[in-house]
Amino acid sequence: MSTSPAPQSPEEPVLEFESVTKSFGVVRALDDVSLRVDRGVVHAVVGQNGAGKSTLMRILAGVFPPDAGSLRLEGEAVTPRNPDHARRLGIRIIHQELALVPELTVAENIALGVEPRRHVLLDRRRMKTRARETLERLGHELSVDRKVGTLDIGQQQIVEIAKALAWQAKILILDEPTAALERQDVERLFGVLRRFRERGGTALFVSHRLDELFQICDVVTILRDGRVVETAPIAATTKGEIIRLMTGRPLSEVFPARPSGPDAGPILEVRAVSGTVLRGVSFTAKAGRILGIVGLEGSGIREIGKILVGDRPPRSGSVVVNGKPLELASPKAALAAGIVYLSPDRRREGLFPILQLGHNIAIGTLDNRTRLGLIDLRAERRLVADSIHRLAITTPGARQEIQYLSGGNQQKALIARALASRPRVFVFEEPTRGIDVGAKAEIYALIRDLANAGAAVVILSNDLTEIVGLSDEIIALFEGQGVADLPGGTREEEVLPHIV
Repeated sequence: MSTSPAPQSPEEPVLEFESVTKSFGVVRALDDVSLRVDRGVVHAVVGQNGAGKSTLMRILAGVFPPDAGSLRLEGEAVTPRNPDHARRLGIRIIHQELALVPELTVAENIALGVEPRRHVLLDRRRMKTRARETLERLGHELSVDRKVGTLDIGQQQIVEIAKALAWQAKILILDEPTAALERQDVERLFGVLRRFRERGGTALFVSHRLDELFQICDVVTILRDGRVVETAPIAATTKGEIIRLMTGRPLSEVFPARPSGPDAGPILEVRAVSGTVLRGVSFTAKAGRILGIVGLEGSGIREIGKILVGDRPPRSGSVVVNGKPLELASPKAALAAGIVYLSPDRRREGLFPILQLGHNIAIGTLDNRTRLGLIDLRAERRLVADSIHRLAITTPGARQEIQYLSGGNQQKALIARALASRPRVFVFEEPTRGIDVGAKAEIYALIRDLANAGAAVVILSNDLTEIVGLSDEIIALFEGQGVADLPGGTREEEVLPHIV
C-alpha cells in the first residue's frame, strides 16, 4: 500500500473529522484523528479492538462528544448532541444488534419516529405506500404487512436500512453488519448498499471480516492505538498490508509455526458420512495436528460440526474415535467420547452472557466438583484462576460478567471451559468470528498449543486465509463432498478453485 494519502476528490467531502480527540479517564481512545469521507462511497474503518473505531463512530452518532477537534457535515460544523440529533442531521448507525420491534410490521418499523398522520390519526395507507417505495429503492419486495419477528436476520437488516432511509439518512454507519449473516444474506445486504451508494448515499463500514472490504468498500482507513495509520483506495492495497498496518506486523507472523516432526496416529476418523448436505465425506484428524476443512456457506461444513457434536445423527457412515465406532446421539455423548465443539455463535451457543467469567469457565465440569449436592468452591476458584493465567484472559477479575469482555477473551474463556473437560478432539467452527486481527493471533497460538499438547484439532471455516495459515492438512468441501485433500502450506489461490 502506498504511504501517501488517498487521492482527494475535488468535490467537497460529505463528512470530515478534524483533529478529533477523546479520552476515558487516563485512556486516550482517539488521538488527533483527521479523516475525510467523500460522498457516494462505502468507506471502511478497521482496526483491532481498542484501536478507536467504535469511539469514532459513536461520536458521529451522537453517543458522546469529542474532547477536542470538530466535525463538518457537508461543509457545516456540527456536533451531534445525542443519537436523535444525529438522526435529524441525516446520520444513522446500524448496530450488529438490530433496533427493531419484532411484534410490529415491516411498515410500522420503517415508519417508527416519522409516522405519517392525517390530522391526529395514523395514516396507515400512506405508511405502507412509503414503506413499499423505500424498499423498492433498495431493490427489495418484502411484504410490508409481515411482522418483523417472522423475518430472517438478513431481511431484518434490510428493514433497518429502509428505516434509516425513512429518516432521510445521508450517512449510514454499519457496525459489524455481516457478523450474523449467511453468505446469501451478505450478498443481499451488499446489493442494498450498492444501490444506496448509487443514489449518492455514504456508508461507513466497520468489520473484522477483511475479505468483505474488497467486495463492497471503495476506501479503507486503518486505525491503531487511537490514531489514523493510513487511508487509501481499497484497490490500491491488499489484505496482508491492511493486517500489517493494523497490527504492526506482517501476516506471516499472525500464524504460529507448524510442527516439523512426523505425523502421529489418528484419533478421529469420519468414514463416508452422509447427511442432509454431506455426501460420503471422509477424513482423519491426527494427534498433534490441525485439520482444516474449508468450504463456502452451504458446502456442508456446518453439518460436519453438528454431527461431531452429536446434534444431528448422520444418515449413513460412521464416526470413530481411537478405533471405536461411536453413536453420537447428543452433545453429552460426544463429550463423553472426548470430543468438544466450540460454536461460531458464542453468544447463543457458548456463553452465559450475564454470568461471571469464572462461572462460564467452570460450568462445563460442575459435576466433577459436586459432592452430595455441594460445590467445592475452592477447587472451582483454583480452576478459574489457573485458566485465566494459562490463557492470558484479560479481565478485571473472575467475577466480571463475560458479556463485557472482548470477543477474543470470550473465546479464550470457552477454550478454557473445553480444556477443563480434558478432551482428545477439539472441533472449532469459525473460531475467530467477530474477533480482531491481534486477538486472532492469540487464538491461533492457543489452538496450536492444543495440538502441540497431543490433541487432534479440526477447524471448520470459510475463512481461506485462516485455514491456509493454520492447518497442517486441508480438506476442501464443495456441495457436500470432499473434493481435495491438500497439505499444509498450500497457497490460497491453489485452494480457492476447489471450493467455488
